Amino acid sequence: MKKLILFFIACTLFSTFTYAQKDKAATATKQSKVQGPDMTFESTTVDFGTIQQGSDPFRVAKFVNNGTEPLLVKSATASCGCTVPNWPKEPIMPGESGEIKIRYDTNRVGAINKTVTVNTNIEGKNIILAVKGKILPKEAEQSAPA
Repeated sequence: MKKLILFFIACTLFSTFTYAQKDKAATATKQSKVQGPDMTFESTTVDFGTIQQGSDPFRVAKFVNNGTEPLLVKSATASCGCTVPNWPKEPIMPGESGEIKIRYDTNRVGAINKTVTVNTNIEGKNIILAVKGKILPKEAEQSAPA
């Protein structure tokens, strides 16, 4: 009889503990949503890697609106004219994703170390994306012997 009573007490405690953990997890998930718009990038570094001169000039920076209101990307400004960002003009709704397409002049040889500043409707917050990489000169084409 004592074993049966201890078994029921143990089950009751276990059930109470499990239920309390579910409530805490649900509360934490609800609180993790940012009030207003929010922008979270997969990475704030856009890496071209080491590429050859004249290679594909486009890369993308993907993001998600983790907020509770639509996100507006007002502008994206590059640190120099060799980098050209293209951003979504329509609002990004909560939970949806978007991308900023970045074009770099891959005819310039050398290290890439630029930035793109993203201006949004998030109060007091501009996001800076680092654009990095290295462009190697094209190898001189050798003419075939005649």
